[in-house]
Parts: sequence; C-alpha cells; structure tokens
Amino acid sequence: MITNTTIFEGCKVYLHNEGSNMTHHRRQIFARRIPENGGEITEDMTDATHIVLSEGWAEKKFKPFFTTKLLERYPAIPRPPPSSCSSSPVAFVKWLHEQGLPWLVENRWVSDAFGKACRQSDLMYVPKILTPTWLEAPNTNTEGKGEGESHVDKKVRVGESGAARVKKKIVLPPILQDQKVNVTKQQVRTLAKREKFACQKKPKQDDGSAGAGAAVGGRLNAALIDQFERLEKWYEAERTEVPPNATHSVRRRDRPELKWLQDGRSKKTRDKFVDFIRSGQISRLTNLENDPKLSVVQKLTAVDWIGNVTAHHLYNVHGIRSVEELARRPELLNLNQRICVKYHNEFSQKIPRAEGDQIVATVRDAVERLYPNTYDLTCAGSYRRGKPACGDVDIILFPKDDSLPGDELTRIKNELHSSGFLTDDLTDRHTHKGARKHTSRSYMGVCRLPGPDSLHRRIDIKLYERREPAFAILYFTGSKHFNMSMRLYAHKLGHSLSDHGLVPVSRVGREKHEVGPSKVCLTEKDIFDKLGLDYRAPKDREVDAEWLAHTSLKQADIDKFARKQQEQQEQQEQEQQGGAGSAAMAAAEATPDIDDMSMDELDNSPNESTASSPNKRKREDDE
Repeated sequence: MITNTTIFEGCKVYLHNEGSNMTHHRRQIFARRIPENGGEITEDMTDATHIVLSEGWAEKKFKPFFTTKLLERYPAIPRPPPSSCSSSPVAFVKWLHEQGLPWLVENRWVSDAFGKACRQSDLMYVPKILTPTWLEAPNTNTEGKGEGESHVDKKVRVGESGAARVKKKIVLPPILQDQKVNVTKQQVRTLAKREKFACQKKPKQDDGSAGAGAAVGGRLNAALIDQFERLEKWYEAERTEVPPNATHSVRRRDRPELKWLQDGRSKKTRDKFVDFIRSGQISRLTNLENDPKLSVVQKLTAVDWIGNVTAHHLYNVHGIRSVEELARRPELLNLNQRICVKYHNEFSQKIPRAEGDQIVATVRDAVERLYPNTYDLTCAGSYRRGKPACGDVDIILFPKDDSLPGDELTRIKNELHSSGFLTDDLTDRHTHKGARKHTSRSYMGVCRLPGPDSLHRRIDIKLYERREPAFAILYFTGSKHFNMSMRLYAHKLGHSLSDHGLVPVSRVGREKHEVGPSKVCLTEKDIFDKLGLDYRAPKDREVDAEWLAHTSLKQADIDKFARKQQEQQEQQEQEQQGGAGSAAMAAAEATPDIDDMSMDELDNSPNESTASSPNKRKREDDE
C-alpha cells in the first residue's frame, strides 16, 4: 500500500461515532493511521479542522447532530443563512467554514486519501444531505406566554395520515425553567415525545387490560422481545458481543414498523427477525439453548457473585459442571461466593409477601430498640410495587432530622446478629465512591426468621441522609426498565438522576461534570414534577415486556413483509442462476481478515464485515 506521512499535515480531525459507516473498528483504524500520516486526532469538536462523518447518514439522524450537537457550539452563526449558500451543500459547507466551523467531510475523505496517497479536496466529500433550511432563525416570539409560565412552540404531526401539521405549545418542566442556558432542540424533541418513554406508559386497567393503544399485534411483539431478551442472556453466557440495541430498539417502540425492522437494523438482526416471522422461533436462540457448555455457564452465573468470567474459568480450568459440584469445592471460591453457593437453592425460591412483612417488622423493631423515634423505614423493590413475592428484601432507612449517618448501621447489624436474625455478612460499605462524596451506607447480608422451616433470605439495608430518601426510594423501587427510561429522560434534558439526587450536568464525550446542586425533592412526586412527568404509583411501574409490547403491527403488515422477503429471495436465486451468485460467493471466499485489509479494501467492504469484531466473527462462524 502506498504511504505518505504528510497527507494530513496541519489537520486536526474529529471522528464522529455515529452512522453505519463509522463503526468502532473503522474509527480505531482512522485514529491510528491519521497521526502516522501527519495529522492529529482531537476529542474536541470546536478544536478540529475537519469533522469526519458517516457516509450516507440518514437525514433523520444527521439533522439532530447538525442542529444540536454541532451548531449549539457556534452560537454566533447568522441565522437564517444568506440565500447565496442555498444553491448546493458545497456552497453551504463553504459558508459554514467561513463562519468558523470545521470542514464537514464524509469518511471517504480519509480512505480515499490513503488509497491515493495524497490529500483530497474538502469540498468533494461534503454530506449531500446538508441543507440551509436546517439553520432556522431564532424564535423571539413570546406572545401567549402566561405569567410565570415558560413554553416553546413545536410543530408536530397530527391525524392518521400525518400530513396535517399544527403548532403545539410545550410547557417547560421546572428543571429547564431554572437553567441559565437556552433550551436545545433535543430537549424540545424529548418533551414532545414524552409519552413514548416507558416511564409514561399508561397503567394497566383493573380488568387486567392495558391502557389506550393496545392492539392484537402486541402479542407478536411481546414474543419477539422475549426471544431477544433470552438471546441476550445466552450471548452474555457466551461472553460475546450482544447485537447492538436489538432488544431495547424493539422494546422502546410503540410501533416497530416493518420498514424500520427491515432497513434500519444490521443484517444479522434483520435475519433474526425474518427467522422469527417465518417460524415463530429464532434458530440462533435454539442452537445456544442446546449448547451444553453454555447451559452450565448460565446455571453458574445464576449464583450471586459469580459472573461470566468466573463461570467460564470454573468450567474450562476446574471442570465444574454444576452448582452442586461447585459446592463440594469451596476452595475455588471467595467468601461471598461460598455463602451464595451454600444458600443457592434457598435464594432461588421467592419470598412470599407475608414472610417479607415479618422480615421488615424484625428490622423495624431492632431500629426502634436502638434509636427510638429517630429513623423512618421503607421497604422498596418489588415488595413496594405490590408483587405477591419478591427475590430479596430492600430496606431503606433515613433520619427524621438532618443528622448525618455515622456508625448506626453497624450497630443495627450487630443487634440483628445477636438476635440470630442475620446469619451471614456479604458487604458493609459506602454506597458511592468517586469525586462526589456521599455519606450513605449499605449493608448486604443473609437473614433467617425463627422456625425450623424458615429459609435463608437475601436482605439489603441502606442508610441515607434526610435530603436523599425520595431519590433512593424511587431508585430501589424499580422496576429496572422503568428506572432506565426515567433516567434516560432526565439525561436527554441535561440532568443526571440517581439514588442521591437530580443534578444538572454537562457531558463531554463519556465524561460527566456536575454544573449545579441537586434539585430539592421531598417526595417521589416532586421528582416527577421537576421532570415534567405524570406521576406513576409504585404498582404502575411494572414495565414488563407484555406491557411494552402493545403495537399496531397487523397480520396484513406481516404478510406484506413476508411477500417482499420472498420476492427478494426469488430475485437472488435468479441472479445466482445467471452467474452473479457464483461470482459473489467467490468474492466472499477471497475476502481477507479485516485486520490485514488496506484502507481501500476497508472502505469498499460491506458494513457488516466492517463492524465485526473477532468475537462477533467467531459467533458468525458458529452460526
């Protein structure tokens, strides 16, 4: 391959990490080769001379990046742009560069430079979908705002056809009314689509049916989600990379449109969906479930404190084939693992609600004996969501005054040990380590009620400051997907929601920096109100696959999709008969390993191969 160490001399290149043609492996190659040829890689978009973007990026994905992530860093750009730059994307990019923006180029600008061993023209590789209409004039109209009320205007589609458009006033939540910076378009879009977040799904009705929007096709989507979730667990047991966002992408959509499933996903994910539509089962899942090694690994990882790495080590090195065999060899385990293996059969049995009441009462009595009328106690988790049984008991303590936690949790633990209630200790530590110090403490252990038939149960006791209980109770009540959805919503509004507070943050890459104090929230409802969300009672936070699966996917749509797949298959067979198929097979056999490919070969290779990692290639070979 031709080399020229001065190709990118004077260039500071920012590699954007979105788009099908800017995969992680390709960015790694660019990040290594550009400095070798005179250039420099920067993580700061404003410091770059060139921003390299994915070729063929869809407009619906590129426009949010251009209007929020990029232009908000250059507030001095005139808006709207002059009419002279509207003739072509090239003229628009040239005008943007004159205003101080870096050159916007597609990834071919890098690969072609390596292939031809010379610097390529910046204007030859501008994104073709750039349009000056995205650079709107600032909205200074404040008419219609009530006193003390902040809102923005947002165009939204209405009607079944989606053709009509109206202006919708979006009331800003308190966390955005208080911030000193302007509201971004991403935040406006998040507010406009608030109802699509799982934490805002309509609760189930008393008769067991779902809220508005339920459809017959929901059962199909629920089965698809279930199989993707099971597939993720098997991939975790296999220690290979999970298909990116496959389950979450299906789960978070009210309408997983067939066009989206067909065109918007990776080839392997589409193949799994087609396999499911045709047979009702993902064949890759069946193969994994029949793998004897992975079956053992999954059983071992079902034990607390045993992860995938440990499970594979026990299987490959020590020949462990069951949890019972592992229990006979305690020298292979640490103290916590020995405890969890010892009580594994008891931990795997759910705790009835009546037994949970007795455990909570025992802890409450001990706290009152040591600290009369000093602490409030709440049992969180699935117990608080009203489930008839739970896996463990999560208890949250917080003082009735403003005193900070000290050694109270240690004294409570010792009191419960002396009464015989606690049998084993797993951890006794601070709950947070890092730049922001918290005084909260956490204890994890094993308890057992009196009686010959009582089982050993997992118990967690957490002690928080007076200002934190609302956040802690919300966090540990769950469910998992409800928490993920609510924290994602806060993230998109520029805040971080945790069990310690709701804090405004700024993010640079993967780094998060707090830019203000936590919001004051005394109750869970205060947190919902601060975010502008409708309050959901604990019993309505059970965001399971069945609830999220309601969709308008109809049987007619499925038949249409199947017909299209059949037509494509017939077309491929005709091409193979004409000789095109043989040539494609020969080319596939001659494809070199990606690590040995030149930049020309890399750029011309299919997206799926480019995105593959060694682990993913191994899994493809197994398939």
